[in-house]
Amino acid sequence: MASVDVAEAKFDSLIAELEGDLTAIESEEDSKVRIITRVFTECLGWDFSSIKCENRHDCGYSDYILSAKSSDSLIVEAKRIGILGIDSAIKDRLRTLKISGSAMRPSFNGIKQAHSYASEMGFPVAVVTDGITWVVFKIWVEGGSYREKEAFVFPSLDAIKHSFSCFYELLSYENFTDKTYNLLFDQLHNNRQHLSLPLTPALEASEIAILRKTPIAFDLEKIFNNFFSQLTGDENSEIMRECFVESTESRIADYSLEKITTSVLSCMPSDKHRVNSDLSALIEGNVFAEAPSENDLSVFIVGPTGSGKTTYIDRFFSNVLPPSTREHCLSIHINCLDASGDERRTIGWITEEIICALEKELFDDGYPSYDQLRGMYFSQYKRMSSGYLKMIYENDRPEFNRKFAEFLESEVKENREGYLESLLHHSIHNRNRLPIIIVDNTDEFPIDYKIQIFQICNSFRRKVKYCMLMFPVTDKSAWSFSKTEIFTIHQSRSFFLPTPSPRAVFEKRIDYLKRKLITSDKAERKEYLSAKGIRIELQDVSKFAQVLEDVFVDNSFTAKTLGELTNYNIRSIMALSRRIITSPVMRIEDLISAYLKTEAVDYNKFIDALVRGDYEAYRVSSGEDFGVISTFQVNSQTSHSPLLNLRILALLRATQHAGRDVEERHLTVASISQYFEAIGVGVLEVECCLKELVSLRLVEPYDPSVSALSDSQKLAITYKGNAHYELSTKNNVYFYQMALTTAVANPDLADKIQVLYKSKMPFAEKTSEIRKLFSDYLQNEDRKYVNSDRDIAQFVSQKALLADIVAFSFGRNSNSKHGQDNYDSYLGEILVGNVKMYDQEKDFGYIKLKEPQEEVRFKLATMEKNEIGTIHHEDVIYCTLGQGLKGVEIKTIEGFVEGKNDVQVHQCTIKKFNEEKGFGFATIGETSNDAFFHKTAFPANFYEHIKQGIEFEAEIRLQNNGRFMVRRCIDLVS
Repeated sequence: MASVDVAEAKFDSLIAELEGDLTAIESEEDSKVRIITRVFTECLGWDFSSIKCENRHDCGYSDYILSAKSSDSLIVEAKRIGILGIDSAIKDRLRTLKISGSAMRPSFNGIKQAHSYASEMGFPVAVVTDGITWVVFKIWVEGGSYREKEAFVFPSLDAIKHSFSCFYELLSYENFTDKTYNLLFDQLHNNRQHLSLPLTPALEASEIAILRKTPIAFDLEKIFNNFFSQLTGDENSEIMRECFVESTESRIADYSLEKITTSVLSCMPSDKHRVNSDLSALIEGNVFAEAPSENDLSVFIVGPTGSGKTTYIDRFFSNVLPPSTREHCLSIHINCLDASGDERRTIGWITEEIICALEKELFDDGYPSYDQLRGMYFSQYKRMSSGYLKMIYENDRPEFNRKFAEFLESEVKENREGYLESLLHHSIHNRNRLPIIIVDNTDEFPIDYKIQIFQICNSFRRKVKYCMLMFPVTDKSAWSFSKTEIFTIHQSRSFFLPTPSPRAVFEKRIDYLKRKLITSDKAERKEYLSAKGIRIELQDVSKFAQVLEDVFVDNSFTAKTLGELTNYNIRSIMALSRRIITSPVMRIEDLISAYLKTEAVDYNKFIDALVRGDYEAYRVSSGEDFGVISTFQVNSQTSHSPLLNLRILALLRATQHAGRDVEERHLTVASISQYFEAIGVGVLEVECCLKELVSLRLVEPYDPSVSALSDSQKLAITYKGNAHYELSTKNNVYFYQMALTTAVANPDLADKIQVLYKSKMPFAEKTSEIRKLFSDYLQNEDRKYVNSDRDIAQFVSQKALLADIVAFSFGRNSNSKHGQDNYDSYLGEILVGNVKMYDQEKDFGYIKLKEPQEEVRFKLATMEKNEIGTIHHEDVIYCTLGQGLKGVEIKTIEGFVEGKNDVQVHQCTIKKFNEEKGFGFATIGETSNDAFFHKTAFPANFYEHIKQGIEFEAEIRLQNNGRFMVRRCIDLVS
């Protein structure tokens, strides 16, 4: 349904059609066929496929059951005209009448019958109608029997006409799937104002001033803005290709990966880390195969937003694909952002785009000459010269050439699809190149548009046979697309690109810029004296990259926090990083001082800069999303506890931690609502908060292609949701800033906080008192709406949440300046870890701990004990944590974990080595097996000598993915 206006016009047309013929509608079946069914399908947007008739129940048969989002949701009991009645003189207006009241007595038997059917099925709403009179009522209402509550009653067709918008909001398909009826019935059954007092923040946005910056901060802001724009790669395609993170140790476990691989894309390879080699093998097979398999010719590159799908493809064809294969490929990039989105022009638009790209690649002038066109259409030339134009060809060659030229003109100008097919054939058979059409940026278009694009491209592929298609799409698009019929008709292969860790991205890009950045060397020489008396010279900005490296690489908590707050969207991570590094809160003098003195970056200062940016207090302008939001903000649509958002996150967080697989880490909307109903929270309040949490990306649906929340929709907490829960319950800085700027339903409290904020009181006392006031307010408001006395296991997470909020009232200890809250209970314990990276030259690496699930840095030089000697990639070891200069780090390595490090010694020969990337493959002995190796498996002083053909003795381990890997070189074979 396009809109309520269109629906109303259709209803008016239907009523006009029926007006002269109502007397002929006598039976119940007449009412159903001629009025009720037509109102639902023609005016309210329900498909015939969503309607089931004459459904058997224990107590009889219901006339209609309507399904929303494939779930039975609404029951309709039909009667013959005249059997229902409303005992009221007012018949031409919408009424809200008590079901057991005298006015409803003529209709009560029908209502009772519909209620019995609906309550048996668990439906929320029922309708009783004879086509003229319509009664819409809620099956279950909190605080009493449904009989004692009001129903929406339309006594006549005129009543519907006069109040059509309400009728539409109650029963239209689009509003019913959004459960708008909950809001309407809540307003009807709970005759109250949603907010007893206006919401007021202590500090209005207009009162929050911009902080002043020091002279060095002004100059460095320009430089860092340039620096981060290059880090982001918007203006530099080279950095995007060169710094694409591909190492297996930088993978981030992503829900979407597990959902897609287990539920949707069955052709996806089981080993996620072999995208390069598997895709190369696939293309090579298609280039040289005599008859490629059809499902090898259509490929989906699937990845979350920000995983770098387009960059991956660009880099793949320029840097990864072997030259011998690359020279036989003709890659055509189509960017759908250049399209108008008009489905009527899709075929013509994409046809022209592919033609232009092919002509540019195939012909020096950007278009074919006459002779080249004749070569492309040589089969038609032969057919015409030996067929129906044979006599002209033999007797009047100029005339034949003229007619053939007319034919070419007609083909090229008027038959564009045929011309494209000829270009593709020419690429394949004349140029010996495999066309690979890459269709990018379809994600933001409707599913029907995507289907059309997919079908068009596959039709060209099927016509010429030797043609590959690539579709880089998000997990959301892949999910929705996999459910279409067209996806099953055209077979395809799928590859998934997990999101890399922010630290790995920072490390690669900063290292690249340290080598490449030269602009700043030409800058005017300036000297500054910092507040701490350190003389700073602004001459070689590449040295300031060391400061960035110290903030975003060496300190694991910063990159992790940024990653979680952006759900690991790399572009958003870079925007947040620039906000932090250029904030006056994060004084550049302090950063440089910390770097020179090898001190850790203060975690609270990091969070303060993240939250405040350039302002005196937390402030987000309209339309901006800096990754940080207030979890305590009350939804303006309905009155609820300011802790309800956090309560929902606490439930989903506990579910995530307890879940053994992706299914168990999600809860349905219905189960979340039932959980909170048990402690007195209404369904409407829960659903309003859930919609808000989903829109803010703190919560995500299991099926990312479905935006409307239904009872059966499954939800889980996101990385961003987890990060906000931690900030809201553990971080003094965040809590203080939210106390200043969150709108509260207590003007006196807002005034008190404002007075305290502007007072001359010592800062520590001031912030402590403000946190206490805000904490007490949250607790008091929460008690108004929630009965939290339930002392059973399933409410443990709610108790823990309240305990954390209460702790702010009693002066919670300041957070560790290193951001080590996740590690405190593990310090000194023997832990299991997996070595994810170790650079021998820099003596620097990371170990991924099993518990807590974190990556922790280490240096062998500062380690108190090392029981295994040399350390190599993928070693599984016992270790302990301790406090280092830059936060928590590995303090001791106690030995190998038994049964996890089985290695065998073999003679090996280097088969291939990529010097630029530092890895290669070696043949194991006389076998045909290859083992992956990184240069760090060899002594550091031998790196420059690694090349093809070198023989060496090595320890070989079999990885979990079934592939061999060189742990370390034991000896070189002379």
